[in-house]
Amino acid sequence: MLCVGKSDAALKILNRTSSVKQLVIPASSRNYATKVEDYLHKSTLPTYHFQQCLPRLPIPKLEDTMSRYIQSLKALEGNPKLDAFAIYDTERDVNQFLKIDGPFIHETLVKENERNSHTSYITGPWFDMYLKSRLPLPLNYNPFLTYKRDPNELMNDQVTRATNIVISAMRFKKTLESEVLSPEVFYMKETAKSPLIQNLVKFLPNQLMLRYLPMVMTQAYPLDMSQFKNLFSSTRLPAIGKDTLQTYPSSKHILVIRNGYFYKVTTINKDGSIVNPEQLKSCLQRIKEDSRPPHDQSVGYLTTTDRDTWADTRSQLVKSGNLSSMLDVDSAIFCLVLEDSVDVDTP
Repeated sequence: MLCVGKSDAALKILNRTSSVKQLVIPASSRNYATKVEDYLHKSTLPTYHFQQCLPRLPIPKLEDTMSRYIQSLKALEGNPKLDAFAIYDTERDVNQFLKIDGPFIHETLVKENERNSHTSYITGPWFDMYLKSRLPLPLNYNPFLTYKRDPNELMNDQVTRATNIVISAMRFKKTLESEVLSPEVFYMKETAKSPLIQNLVKFLPNQLMLRYLPMVMTQAYPLDMSQFKNLFSSTRLPAIGKDTLQTYPSSKHILVIRNGYFYKVTTINKDGSIVNPEQLKSCLQRIKEDSRPPHDQSVGYLTTTDRDTWADTRSQLVKSGNLSSMLDVDSAIFCLVLEDSVDVDTP
């Protein structure tokens, strides 16, 4: 059980919350597929083949940055909060910045960029912008997308579709982690995908001129894949002032949420193979048929507060004896939500 101190009003919401229930695929059914079928494909080029030879994002000239800034403001002229006088004042401040503080700040940025040649100068500030924001994640930052209905109505059953999504995700994950997933490349011509070019590039040295530029010459542009390592088994942990990112590479389970209850479901066997789809479907069906009434005070609600509040509450949860349950949640490969609520106005 998630243990809650009775005297702590901030944690009373957890009084009726159950522990993370573990559903493990029976060992006798662990015969999903051959090793080949566990993968989406086996790419000729390793997944991160271009990662170390990508061109770095250049730092633009300070004058060019300031010019673009002013032009962007002028495009908004007429806005009630941005009249001609405000733009004039801003131009004056920009000119002063270019003469006094700007050159020193720009030089500092250039030196910092040189000290961090393994990444982009924008990476640190970019992550800080998100991780330091104290706004609640729902609506403000968490994106979402929807799938079209399958033409085969039998495949639109919630449990069936969830099973297919989980198994497909596991295959993608295994292909990625084995580095046999095709590199992300923006192809402008189909001819650049030819086996001849792929095999040629495969054996070129890991240098910008020798590995990246030949692709560009065929109008194929390799893309940065550094964030792919955070696609699975990763979470954003709340902390006062700035959140942190944590990854659990050895994770073998997903988290399933249904009616406010949390379930830990094994999806990767001890030998690294993917679980049997029928057994996974059976587990998800059992979860869906759980007869317990829905929670109206689920611990999940706490994650919708501002980040400092959630950080403080989470700390109290851990101190109250819930570290193991929290780790089960944090280390999940991903979270699958099986709910029945549907907006009647949704097309």
